[in-house]
Amino acid sequence: MSEKLPKLNAKEIIAVLEKLGFSLSRQSGSHKIYKNNQGI
Repeated sequence: MSEKLPKLNAKEIIAVLEKLGFSLSRQSGSHKIYKNNQGI
C-alpha cells in the first residue's frame, strides 16, 4: 500500500515553493501564480 501524504496548508506549500526557487509572479483574486527563474 502507498503511504498517505501529509496535510499541508497554503502557507507551508508557499514556503516549500520559495525554497525551491519559485517566486510570486502575479495574483488574480485568491489565485496566486508562482514561477521559477526559467519562467515555468
